Amino acid sequence: MVGIIIATNQEASPLLARAGITAGHIQAAPSIYDLRAAWQMVVCVCGMGPANAQVGVDMLLAERDLTAVVNAGIAGAVGESVGVGEIFRISKVCLWPYTQTMYTCREDRWTDLPSAMLATVDRPVFDQVWRCEIACHADIVDMEGAVIAQACRARNMPLYAIKGITDLAGDGDRELMLGNLGKMSGILADRVWREFVR
Repeated sequence: MVGIIIATNQEASPLLARAGITAGHIQAAPSIYDLRAAWQMVVCVCGMGPANAQVGVDMLLAERDLTAVVNAGIAGAVGESVGVGEIFRISKVCLWPYTQTMYTCREDRWTDLPSAMLATVDRPVFDQVWRCEIACHADIVDMEGAVIAQACRARNMPLYAIKGITDLAGDGDRELMLGNLGKMSGILADRVWREFVR
């Protein structure tokens, strides 16, 4: 059984809709949705940021019979070769600014997607100077991935991560991120659902 962890209700809505859970009924984060009876899946909506990710991943890893965890969600681009609308499987993730500590993700799913290095930050990156600093070490940024990876490694749990790019993590990109959130969340939901629901 796979455990899927997603930061926000907006990101989780398209995936949960495939299981018949509508956005109006989604609880506050962190929340666990037990879909194991029909789809051998448990979904955790953890909330934004490292602290919420820690609570959520601990809740998820307490579930019995998990064989792997998937961190799915949106991210901002910092690398010059990464564009809005692209999807990546994550190969490695660091908890910024501790770039010497890298956590490895499994890469034997979504092999048709390009791989990327992810940096996890404690606040949104909408600053060009900070963006350029992070770009020296990573391709994309989020606010949860490294915490989830650290917890999975501590429990010897295989981790997959798939991220959709909503913005360029630069000055003034908050509106771009919000405008692309729904579309990218829907694309990610399709990829996760097709991979794990037969």
